[in-house]
Amino acid sequence: MTSDLLNQMLDGCERIRSVVADIRSFARHDDNLVVPVDLRTVCTAAMRIVSSDVRHRAVIDTDFAADTPPVLANDSRLGQVLINLIVNASQAMPSERPMDVNRIMIRTRLLPSGDAALEVEDNGSGIAPDVLPRVFDPFFTTKPIGVGTGLGLSVCQGIITSLGGRIDLTSTLGRGSRFTVTLNAASARDVAEDPAPPAAVPSSGSRVLVIDDEPLIRSVVVRTLAAQGFAVDEAESGREGLERAVGDRPYDVIVCDLMMPDLDGVALHRELTRMRPEMASRMVFISGGAVTARTQAFLQTPGLVVLHKPFAFERLVEAIERAGSAGAHGTSTTLPLT
Repeated sequence: MTSDLLNQMLDGCERIRSVVADIRSFARHDDNLVVPVDLRTVCTAAMRIVSSDVRHRAVIDTDFAADTPPVLANDSRLGQVLINLIVNASQAMPSERPMDVNRIMIRTRLLPSGDAALEVEDNGSGIAPDVLPRVFDPFFTTKPIGVGTGLGLSVCQGIITSLGGRIDLTSTLGRGSRFTVTLNAASARDVAEDPAPPAAVPSSGSRVLVIDDEPLIRSVVVRTLAAQGFAVDEAESGREGLERAVGDRPYDVIVCDLMMPDLDGVALHRELTRMRPEMASRMVFISGGAVTARTQAFLQTPGLVVLHKPFAFERLVEAIERAGSAGAHGTSTTLPLT
């Protein structure tokens, strides 16, 4: 295998990892959480998610104004709105035109009122004047049967309204459409109160126990952490990991696979909570996504540090540092590390 081919494969894996991470961030269950949100970050994540669907239809251009303020919103719900608007824009493009002629512009800007605007504009087919007043009506759609439900724009409007904003549409038949989402800017106090992650503890010399029943994954994780300066022990099963964890030599952090045949991560955490609670508070769980209802319920426990496969190894190091810091301070923190 040539180095060029290997690099292409690694680049492809990294793109997939980024998209999976973005999807998970938009699928979180904290739908009622409203915090300062950076519009550029949300736009970038949404574009990655829809790239495979849009890239054969249109070219996406961006114009993120430097003075665009953070907005008070929920990044998960706002991301869902943006994905819907981008996909709708791509579907409005005439199929007979060359792809590079079809353009979608995503723009953010500061409004004179001090609020922020997020615009999705296309040069597609546009919307007829008699149809324009109905586009936000539930179940109304101009798409062919089987292509759309007619709920997308209605749901988008509901989400934006619930965030205290509004969504407007202007369109010219044959020339394109522009959706404008207006949201309240976050104040300096809102931004200052946005919780910062806990300080990391130094990684060099920290003792880490890696528990995973998959030999290849365990070996890669162990060797990678050892190269980063960690003192690493390994266990090939949950029961062996429990024996090591309750031994005479304490570990700074335990990295544990969730799904194992003899004693899985949930049961191991329960046993450590009973026997060595200080160890239970310093665990990093690795999840492959195929989880039972019991495991899914466990993952909703506040304070867990969870890495979802696939993940970059720098994120593993970050998770270990944060878990160690939380344990050292007697606290725990929920970290959506992906």
